[in-house]
Amino acid sequence: MGLLVGIAIAVAVGIALAPFIGVILYWTAVIAVVGLLGWGLMAGSIWLLTTIFGERVGEKIWVWLFYPVIFFILWRLGIL
Repeated sequence: MGLLVGIAIAVAVGIALAPFIGVILYWTAVIAVVGLLGWGLMAGSIWLLTTIFGERVGEKIWVWLFYPVIFFILWRLGIL
C-alpha cells in the first residue's frame, strides 16, 4: 500500500512539474541549435573568405567585418 501511495505521489509531482521541465528542455534545445548554427556559419564564412582571398587576408576580413557585429549583438543582449 505504501508503495502505491509513493508511486501516486511521484506521478502527481511529475505531472505538476512537467510543463516547467518541458520549457527548460525546450529552451536548452533552442539555445543548442542556435549555437550550432552560429558556429557553422562562422566556420563556413571563415572557410569561404580564406578560400577566396587567401588565409591571411580572409581571416583579417572576417575579423574586421564580423567581430564588431558579434560584439554589438552581445552588447544589445546585455552580456557585455
